Amino acid sequence: MTSAAPAELGEWERITRLLADAPRGTVYDPDTDDVVPSELADAAREAKLREAMRIAVRVDELQALLPWLLSNTAAAPCVRTSST
Repeated sequence: MTSAAPAELGEWERITRLLADAPRGTVYDPDTDDVVPSELADAAREAKLREAMRIAVRVDELQALLPWLLSNTAAAPCVRTSST
């Protein structure tokens, strides 16, 4: 069994309180929960941030390779073919 993160436990506690305050027999519907859209927006922002960080790491890797690439391609002759 895996342990839930504190945020996840907090979310379940919030839903439990929401249902406790609702009329008897109420079923939880995430489509009517006011908190869900903000959670989805937060998740989208976090995903964009992770992607930006992944791209930044890749840029750093490519920049580290640049001197090697330039030194190994500068000596190679450039062959052009005429398109005429």
